[in-house]
Amino acid sequence: MNKLLKPIAGCLALSALLMLEAAPTHAQTARKGIVSELKGPVDVKIGSAAWKPAKVGMMLREGDEIRTLAKGKAEVLLDEGGSTGKLEIKETSHLRFSAMTWDDVSGDKTTLIDVAVGKVKVQAKKLKGNSKFEMNTPTAVLGVRGTSFEVKVYEEKKKASA
Repeated sequence: MNKLLKPIAGCLALSALLMLEAAPTHAQTARKGIVSELKGPVDVKIGSAAWKPAKVGMMLREGDEIRTLAKGKAEVLLDEGGSTGKLEIKETSHLRFSAMTWDDVSGDKTTLIDVAVGKVKVQAKKLKGNSKFEMNTPTAVLGVRGTSFEVKVYEEKKKASA
């Protein structure tokens, strides 16, 4: 009886090993925003580096920040060709890309943008599956599934409106 169990146990162990190798991993891939238009003074902070002038074509990733100064404006496309959306950042604004991920398995995208101050016009594309698109302000969180809207955060009281 023992001789019969050894080959069966070996087959079961091999099957389990093959199933583990074939199991999909749940990886999160970084996404990007692309600076597509600039007017006036606009700065970016890439990771923990110092602020520097923005340039058309610059890539902004999770953790990066962008600020427009007086008379400055910027347009940022979220993912290639703006496939997730577009941000029109008006003068004297400051925002941070707090999450920009894509799940390799499900295809879900997570976009979380913190607006510290200023005005941002958003054109978010329709989301699929469990994707998430949120704009956070000091006083509110806005979650959308695909629409156009504008977020304003006033500096004096840090009051938000949408």
